[in-house]
Amino acid sequence: MKKLILSQFIICACLVSFGQSQKNLVPQHLKSVKADGLLTPGNGTELRDFIPPSGVEMPKPTPTTKMSYTEWIVGESYYDLQTNSTIMNRLAKSGNDRSLAFTYSSEPSGYSDRGTGYNWTNDDFWNDIPLERIESIRTGWPSVLHTTNHEIVISHEFPLQLIMSKSPGIGEENWTEEILEHDIPEGTSWSRAVAGGSDGNSIHMISITIPEATQGVEPGLETEGLDGAILYSRSTDEGETWDIYNTVIPGMDSTAFLGLPVDAYSIFSRGDNVAIAVFNDWADSFVMISADNGDTWGKRILVDFPVDMFEVDESIIDLDEDLLADTLYNTDTSGALFIDSSGETHVMWGHMFYIDDVIGDGQWQYFPYTDGLAYWNASMDDNSWDDVAFVQDADGSGEIELAEDIGTYFLSLTSMPQLAEDGDGNLYASYSGVTEGHQTGTQNYRHLYLLKSEDGGDSWSDPVDATPDLDFIGYECVFPSMAPEVDDFVHILYQRDGEPGLAVQGDLDPPAINEMIYFRITNDLAVEEVVSIDQIKQAQLSAYPNPSTGQFTVNGIAIGVQLQIIDATGRVAQELRLDESKIVDLSGMAPGIYTMSPVGESVGIQLIIE
Repeated sequence: MKKLILSQFIICACLVSFGQSQKNLVPQHLKSVKADGLLTPGNGTELRDFIPPSGVEMPKPTPTTKMSYTEWIVGESYYDLQTNSTIMNRLAKSGNDRSLAFTYSSEPSGYSDRGTGYNWTNDDFWNDIPLERIESIRTGWPSVLHTTNHEIVISHEFPLQLIMSKSPGIGEENWTEEILEHDIPEGTSWSRAVAGGSDGNSIHMISITIPEATQGVEPGLETEGLDGAILYSRSTDEGETWDIYNTVIPGMDSTAFLGLPVDAYSIFSRGDNVAIAVFNDWADSFVMISADNGDTWGKRILVDFPVDMFEVDESIIDLDEDLLADTLYNTDTSGALFIDSSGETHVMWGHMFYIDDVIGDGQWQYFPYTDGLAYWNASMDDNSWDDVAFVQDADGSGEIELAEDIGTYFLSLTSMPQLAEDGDGNLYASYSGVTEGHQTGTQNYRHLYLLKSEDGGDSWSDPVDATPDLDFIGYECVFPSMAPEVDDFVHILYQRDGEPGLAVQGDLDPPAINEMIYFRITNDLAVEEVVSIDQIKQAQLSAYPNPSTGQFTVNGIAIGVQLQIIDATGRVAQELRLDESKIVDLSGMAPGIYTMSPVGESVGIQLIIE
């Protein structure tokens, strides 16, 4: 596996030369940075020493808003990694019938019962949360799709093969199970599948062969000369037979790539229009488009990586010949793909910068504080995009004020996008973004944001925090999957827990139950109530026991913050710095009512000393 390493913390003004121009390539309000510490999936090292930049121009502040929404807890899982990069279609909607799938496990470690958690509804009330997987064997990474006569879930039995579960209808749950056999020695996993075709009975599926670094065999195995080959399959009869099976599409082959990234791709179909997008790091990011149900394909370049067929860690890229490795732009490997009702293809992805400045160490670097969401459609030039969203300056202070750390997903601060359309042709985008003012004290939470375009993607609304009010202060909202059809509501399935980051990899947080939330929100993105940043900060502060004899454990305030204790007359009775114990000792003070607040802040919490 290619490792990701973060070298000593620096601010980088990343200037990269491209053949085409991009709008606002490097966001001015939050530059890319590298942070101290090794950040390899599974090694448990956290980001640290983050100092938000100041004195730079901010994007237009967006108020934290409360919108009209309803939510249901539709599932639970200890297994909290729903994807490594790009979200598969986990929420399917056919009229009022809705069903969803997610990677389920009831075990806090080992995850031997991992598989597809499934739920459904045909009204406003979802069924009970599932207590077991739908498959008979251990699986993960499910896609759910509706064809004319069936409901189908395709998942993987890592690292061997794919499993197709089929039900006679939505919610009937009388699942049959079939292993999708193949002759690929290294195995194939991390699939995506969608329904399509003019009759609605086609299935379009992609998966990837297991890369050499994951195989554990020498020499490593390749398929058609690719170390990680994305395979395309098509069925025109709801999965009964496959007329195209495990095929490498020209343009995605060894003439253009050494291999393709795991889990960093998406597939979408509407009628006979099909598209496959690949969101790369060290090679071109691109989209393949078919207008004949997958018979033939054309290729468009999203990001033209400056060196073709580059083998990372074998050489240094130095395009400006200054004898230093260049910092290079690409996607963050998480993106969205959509085909609208007119047949136009739309793509979104998170920005990311990369560097490999040491040859032969088996590692390369990415910049975890890269910010920004890119948008492209097929009417635009190749290698050209618009920037549509950034971390929001929620309090309008002119600075992005974050905690000392963020949860680790190996993605941009604004990422995990999804796209959809309503009956009037308006486009909607959702994403998960790091949110100012919502934090544990040491890490900022991610919230779900919505954008809307009423002109086919030429312009987009300001981002609106769809999960902003005081109910969401203590929640991390990630891995959104948005139903492609918007009616009076935008329909989203996402994962929610109380701690930023993951237990399975990255942060290696203690395992805990994660809730799967079906979230339905009005499509007008209207602001019904403004919740101030002071309200948010106030609600985050807590101290216990309270009342006490003078010792309080404080939450909602970062370690190292200078605190002031104000007595009933308004006089500052004491100042102190919150240390790692998070205990404030006021046992030497007279009994009474005091207010504790960070120095310079207008919000505080009442403390009672008995």
